[in-house]
Amino acid sequence: MLTTLAIAALSIAWQDASVRLNDASTQAILSGCHDYATENDLSVAVTVVDDRLQLVGYRRMDGLRQGPADLSKAKADYSARWGSETKGLADAVSEGRLGFALSSGGTPIEGGVPVYSKDGVLLGGVGVSGAPAVEDARCARAGIARAGLKDRP
Repeated sequence: MLTTLAIAALSIAWQDASVRLNDASTQAILSGCHDYATENDLSVAVTVVDDRLQLVGYRRMDGLRQGPADLSKAKADYSARWGSETKGLADAVSEGRLGFALSSGGTPIEGGVPVYSKDGVLLGGVGVSGAPAVEDARCARAGIARAGLKDRP
């Protein structure tokens, strides 16, 4: 017999495939980020991961070194795992609250933004790196908006 806790865990682990990032929404996110970066004369890497932290999309613009490209994946992973922006970690570090920032496993640099459905379901995360941190986050939001999705529940 399944306990209430086991049933809750199964319901959290299982998510209807129709409420996941699909290829069309992933491509829209990547295109929106690319357009934002181009319009603002930025060179960035964009990583999109789903709610299972699986890579579903990646784009690296010309001239960007590998370090920022790798950082975009770390930002996306944190946002998908926790359902929040990496800006919160950056703020925690600047306020001296290192415990959470270090124990969360995230990167305390702005530019990781969660992706939510219109109904508030966490779908994954977008990580952008290569520009100033505030521009990374704006770029991620532009991609999410292009896909018709939200950056908060």
